[in-house]
Amino acid sequence: MELSSSKDTLDQYTVQLMEGGVVVIVTEQESIVVGDCVVVEQGKYANIRRVSVINCVVKQQPEHHVTAASNCQKAKDELNSAKTDKAINQAVIKVRTLCED
Repeated sequence: MELSSSKDTLDQYTVQLMEGGVVVIVTEQESIVVGDCVVVEQGKYANIRRVSVINCVVKQQPEHHVTAASNCQKAKDELNSAKTDKAINQAVIKVRTLCED
């Protein structure tokens, strides 16, 4: 969609965000085309600028990282639900083993 102003032509871009959702930016920049990898800078005013495509590659975590995080969370859940001193001590050891670097 193009909007006219007294000095320039403004273009409206709908940007799909990597973390989900969209943002609409209206700018006088003419160098951005559909499909470009861009970053949206927000402060007092919003700005859009083209960046390297490497910034738009979805980075998936390796499966072993996902598994390790899941195991750590399960150990923390066990610690939170432990009722006896023995269960708490065992859960603490498990959390330290699975969650600490």
